[in-house]
Amino acid sequence: EKPQISIIVPVYNGEKWIRRCVEGIFAQSYKDWELIIIDDGSKDSTLHFLNNSLPTLQRDSGIDNTVRIVSKPNGGVSSARNRGIEVAQGEYLAFIDVDDVVEPTYLEVLSEGLGFDFVITSFCYDYVPQGLPKEMRGPYKTKETLARHLDVFLNTDHFCFPWARLFKTSIITENSIRFDTGMRFAEDHVFNWTYLCHIKSIFFAEATPYHKMSDDVDRKYNLSLEEVTYVDSTLYRLKGELEKSYNKRIYPSAKTFCHVLFLKDYISSYTCSFFASYFLKFHPEASEQEVYDYIAHNIYHPGLQLYKKGIVSRKVM
Repeated sequence: EKPQISIIVPVYNGEKWIRRCVEGIFAQSYKDWELIIIDDGSKDSTLHFLNNSLPTLQRDSGIDNTVRIVSKPNGGVSSARNRGIEVAQGEYLAFIDVDDVVEPTYLEVLSEGLGFDFVITSFCYDYVPQGLPKEMRGPYKTKETLARHLDVFLNTDHFCFPWARLFKTSIITENSIRFDTGMRFAEDHVFNWTYLCHIKSIFFAEATPYHKMSDDVDRKYNLSLEEVTYVDSTLYRLKGELEKSYNKRIYPSAKTFCHVLFLKDYISSYTCSFFASYFLKFHPEASEQEVYDYIAHNIYHPGLQLYKKGIVSRKVM
């Protein structure tokens, strides 16, 4: 009998966290799952733990669920997640990052939405809850109700990550949805938007059993202009696909298509005019006020700090 949920854990050099991660999964109160760990060519002791210590840990935990270890050459987190999708047997997929923490109720909370196409639970940054906006609370049982709230969905962090949610395996496989291996930033954002194009229902759970930990891994980005443009262009294309799928215009927030904050030397290497032009490329209907406010809010140029404080007028900028 196939498991209800396939848990996919990609790991690269995760010796510091792999035991904590696995113990959290083995402690789940919801029992109908399989675990797929994709070792993405780790060079530390991760694979040794998986091959030698994990069987003992599983036996001592009294867990008889299927636990599969797949070892592959290093190809990045997207390729690792894609490999997990390929071998998963469950009706639903759940992703967990190896350095994060899940409470014992994690899968149980998600299972409240079984039967829906997309199940999303709230989460914590470390141990600070990130509650759902009131206007997001559902459930949403039809595409028409989803359409009415789509702008709200797309303008929150809850649609930017692969963890703290359940994906229906059949929707992913039938539509050949995969993580873009050419992206090292926002690939999960793109994955979620692509998935949204093919669903008809969403269930939101307000509990916060998933902890996105920030103190273990350095997540700084140093992207080229080409990389940032590729990310924003892809999301902009998906905006059009979502509009077609839901038969409505979508107005994402200003930050959605402008990831230039992650550019290498973004303050010293680019002018205000560049940022204004880049912003308008993905927000062609924006007013002049919105352009200035967006640039000033994100302090994309040292001079704009003065503008933000009212010391420099808009005409000077």
